[in-house]
Amino acid sequence: MGITNFEHIKKITNGVRNLLRIKKSEFCRSIALPPREPLALFLEQKRLIGKNSDSLTYDDFLRRHELSHEES
Repeated sequence: MGITNFEHIKKITNGVRNLLRIKKSEFCRSIALPPREPLALFLEQKRLIGKNSDSLTYDDFLRRHELSHEES
């Protein structure tokens, strides 16, 4: 996309998060807190490259991690 201005990148990522209704993740998040939203965890997994990531579907992800659509 050729975007190099960090402020623009932050606005774009915030807009994508809003569209997907995903909360901004905190880097110093306590492990005592409940897990993040299933969709956020799925997208984090999908950002990886490779055959396994390419073929991973949201339903497969939910089954593997014993999550449900109701939690998302």
